[in-house]
Amino acid sequence: MHKSVKWIRNIIIFLFILVILFIVILNTPFAKNLIRGKLEAYLTTKTGGQFHIAGINYRLPAWIEMSGVSIQTKAGDTVLTGDKLAVEMNLFKAARGEYDIKNINLDKVNIDITKKQGDSTFDFQFIIDAFTSKLPAAKKDTAPLVMVLREVHINNSSFRWRDPAGGVIMSTRIGKLTMKLDSFNISKSRYTVCNLETGDMFFIIFVSVV
Repeated sequence: MHKSVKWIRNIIIFLFILVILFIVILNTPFAKNLIRGKLEAYLTTKTGGQFHIAGINYRLPAWIEMSGVSIQTKAGDTVLTGDKLAVEMNLFKAARGEYDIKNINLDKVNIDITKKQGDSTFDFQFIIDAFTSKLPAAKKDTAPLVMVLREVHINNSSFRWRDPAGGVIMSTRIGKLTMKLDSFNISKSRYTVCNLETGDMFFIIFVSVV
């Protein structure tokens, strides 16, 4: 009986040491660079577009920060470039397809969203399609992407929305923006903002009758 207790104690200590060692290794520059490469390859393969990530930092499972990011569509058009993108969310839940995002921080990020003449969707649709779960044909072709987003913080960034067919072309430069949301439905493009604070912001929009 005494030996059994000692044996169980040694196993627990061994497992604890392994966990600590794993956490230490995971936070080394080598491991972070390895994960950066794996994430870059995964996103590129998953979406069919082209993702580039220069650097990555994180604290599992609470947040992840990426630097030197660029995203290109399947056609090679750049939809995003950025110095820093930080997301606070439960990364373990995200791995199971549950996207509960506490906040997104964008620093020196440029986003260019376009719907070309003859296209029925915007050029970022390939990202939504990639993360929309597939269901059996007997039920539905796809299940909508479920995502919760609570806050967005943007600094020194720009955003362009071009929909010539829909008669809307919009461009904005943002020095500082803080936005809190009540609801967020990316599949239906429906969002409810409960609080918005901006500073040093330039905004221009052209609307034409289609």
